[in-house]
Amino acid sequence: MSRNILLVIALLLFAYKSNAQEKSDDQINPRAAIVHLKTGSSIEGEINEWIIGEYIDIKTAWRESIVLPDDIIAKVIQKSTLEVRANHAYRFKEEGLYYSFRAQLIKGNAGGRARNVYGIGSSASVGKRYSRWFSLGAGIGFDHYIWNSGENLIPLFLETSSFYGSKNTSLFTNVQAGYSLAFADETYQLIDAKGGLMLYPAVGVRFGRYDTKYTIDLGYKFQKAQFTYRNAWSTDRHEQRLLYKRLTLRFGILL
Repeated sequence: MSRNILLVIALLLFAYKSNAQEKSDDQINPRAAIVHLKTGSSIEGEINEWIIGEYIDIKTAWRESIVLPDDIIAKVIQKSTLEVRANHAYRFKEEGLYYSFRAQLIKGNAGGRARNVYGIGSSASVGKRYSRWFSLGAGIGFDHYIWNSGENLIPLFLETSSFYGSKNTSLFTNVQAGYSLAFADETYQLIDAKGGLMLYPAVGVRFGRYDTKYTIDLGYKFQKAQFTYRNAWSTDRHEQRLLYKRLTLRFGILL
């Protein structure tokens, strides 16, 4: 199962990079240029013909062809070069406030309780980034460990993150630690619930060319909880003291 999750991560990253490259290629016009003249003015358009050292023939918004001799040209800048530089500029706020929103898929455990049934979760956090190596924040989440069950917890946590590359795409680690609240749910004969300590280390990839970044990470969530169930056919009660240990795949938006 772990191999399947890693394969999903690899495919998503490949698809994102391919899509970004296609968009970049589609938007860039290799003939677009800005011609700076020695007089201080400039002319922008598409290059019809350029013989270096002799002349440049350029199409502008108002004329199909303007021929500029080389002796009046200061420099020629192709806009595709500017666009490529802009698209690949490092755009990650290494210091200051940050906000994050994440959704996660929680792998089910084998055995009589979970029976490999998956769960879901979400979280939001806010904090301060002191450098790309260290940030500190706080957040709240919702974890539904077993689908179609009453075993829901609300974690209140502190978190820290480290980003390991000064590029738009970078490996990172994130650790959350805190305490989760739990609640009874009569629908599932759950008459008493107590939360407990939570620890969630994860490693993943941050990507995105613009100010908004996206994250994919894989982590392991440890969560203590205690549930008391009522037998629907008698007065018996069943108390279960649990330590969830769940592999978790998480997707996020980082602002």
